[in-house]
Amino acid sequence: MSEPDPDVELVRELTETFSLDMPIERFAAAFDPAYSEVRPLRADLEGGMYRGRDAPAQFLAALREAWEELSFELLDVRRVGDVVLFVVRLRALSRDTHVEIVTEVGLVARLSDGRITRMYTYRDPADAVAAAQAAE
Repeated sequence: MSEPDPDVELVRELTETFSLDMPIERFAAAFDPAYSEVRPLRADLEGGMYRGRDAPAQFLAALREAWEELSFELLDVRRVGDVVLFVVRLRALSRDTHVEIVTEVGLVARLSDGRITRMYTYRDPADAVAAAQAAE
């Protein structure tokens, strides 16, 4: 039996315990404290990425501003070469429009020394799979 992959387990735990009420320090603890990049789901539509030491805190603050409710159901998580690919079912209630969204999205995380250095979100899980395979 193979040993659990610590990077996969970190991503699994962060996804399964995520909530909008999560303390920023707890969320940010999964990320590299010196520098990280987080590309949110809306980057496909609006552009933008969070970069630097405060990227995780800025990302979480933006989620809290946009969504009244937000949860993830982990559908798949696995290592693909040097990255961790994960697919989630996102359930969210917009703070502005009160429209509920339920969709599957893919994410690709690159980790170093047990911390996330880059996390990119893709509207289509197939695009996340392709990005993960390209990173191999």
